[in-house]
Amino acid sequence: MRQQAIAFRAGKLTLEGVVTLPTSASGPFPGVALCHPHPMFGGSMDSPIVQALCLALNDSGAATLRFNFRGVGSSEGRFDRGEAEQEDLRAAVETLRRWPGVDGKRIGVAGVSFGAVVALEAVRKLKPVGALAALAPTLGGVRRTKLDKFRGPKLVLVGDRDLLVPHEELAGLVSEMPPPTEWEVMASADHTFAGAETVAAERAAGFLAAALR
Repeated sequence: MRQQAIAFRAGKLTLEGVVTLPTSASGPFPGVALCHPHPMFGGSMDSPIVQALCLALNDSGAATLRFNFRGVGSSEGRFDRGEAEQEDLRAAVETLRRWPGVDGKRIGVAGVSFGAVVALEAVRKLKPVGALAALAPTLGGVRRTKLDKFRGPKLVLVGDRDLLVPHEELAGLVSEMPPPTEWEVMASADHTFAGAETVAAERAAGFLAAALR
C-alpha cells in the first residue's frame, strides 16, 4: 500500500494523519477514517488495532486516513473528553473525501473504544458517511448517542473478555439501534483486542467493504 503522512486542519488546529491507498487495484477507492482508542491510556493512530484496521482495509481495497485526535502526538490542541474530537473526525472525513483517488461518495468510519464513541456521536452529523464500525464502544458512550438519525449500515463488535464493556448489557443497547445493524461478540478478545487485532480488523474491514461497495 501507498502511505503518505499528512497535516490537515480541524478549525484552528493542525492535526497529523496518514493516508493509505491500495496498490493492488485502481481507484477511485472507498475511504474509511480511523478513530483511535483513548489517548489518556496510550491510544493513538499507531495503536496496534488501528494499524491492523489500516492493513485489513487496504487488503479489502479501501483507502484509509488514520489520524491523531487533538493533543495526541504532533496534533495541536488538548484532550476534550470526546466533545471537540468530533470536529477532528469531521475534518478527517472531509479531508479523506476530497483526497485524490478516493470516491467521496463511499466513505465510512471505524473507531475503537474512545474512538468508537466519538464516531457514534459524530456520525449522524456527517452526511458523507455511509457506514460505521464501532469496536468496543463503552456503555455510557452508546447511551449518549442519537443514532436514530443515522440509517446507514452499522457493525458493533466487542470481545467476550472485555472487562470494561459487558457484552450482555451492550447487546441490549445495540438492539435499540435502527437497522441495518450487525452485532458480534468476538471470542477470546479483551477491550484492546490484544493478540486478536488481525481477526477483529478483518471482520470490520469485511463489513465496511461490503457496505461501501
